Amino acid sequence: MTDPRIDLLRRLAGRVDDDALRGFRGYLAAGETTMMGDSLVSHLVYESVPLTDSEHGTLAAIVRADARELATIPRTDKISPLYIFDDGGDTPEPSEVDGWIIEWLASVPAARRLSRAFRRPIDPAAPGQATWVYLLELAPDGRIAALQNQVPIGNSTHGVVEVYSTGETLPPYHVEALRAARAVWSRHT
Repeated sequence: MTDPRIDLLRRLAGRVDDDALRGFRGYLAAGETTMMGDSLVSHLVYESVPLTDSEHGTLAAIVRADARELATIPRTDKISPLYIFDDGGDTPEPSEVDGWIIEWLASVPAARRLSRAFRRPIDPAAPGQATWVYLLELAPDGRIAALQNQVPIGNSTHGVVEVYSTGETLPPYHVEALRAARAVWSRHT
C-alpha cells in the first residue's frame, strides 16, 4: 500500500506548481512531515487549489492543521484535466536531460523503467508550463519518497519527474502521461 502522503502529493501533480510540489516531496523525503504538512496546507489555501472529499480526508489525517484552516481549502466533485500529453514529436529531444537521468539510474537497483511524455497545458489556469514529464517505475517498495527527491532533475525548465512502483494504482494525470509516453530506458535493455 502506498504511503498516503506520497499518494496525496502524487494526486496534486499538475494541480500545484511543479517546483512547490518538489519542495513538499523534499520535506517528506527528509522526514520533515510537519513542515511538509504546514507548507502544503498553506499553499493549497493561498493558491485556492480544490481537493475532492477523499483528498480532504487524507490531508486531514496526515497533517496537524487546524480544522478551520483545512475548511478554507476549496472542495470539488471532479478534478478536470489541465494538460494533454503526447510523445513530444514536434518538440526538441531533451537528450542532455535523458543522459543525466539514465546515468543516475545505473546506481538505482530498484529502477525498472523510465518513460517520458510531453505535457501541454489545455487550461489557462494550469499551474505548470509545457515541459517533459519523466515517469520512473520502481520495483515494489522501491523507496519512492527518497528516490523522488534524488532524481537529478525535477523542475519545470528541464522536466518534472514522477516516481511510482510497479503495480500501483495511479491518478489520471499519471495514467494519461504513461499512455502517451515513450520508453527512454529499461533495466532489461
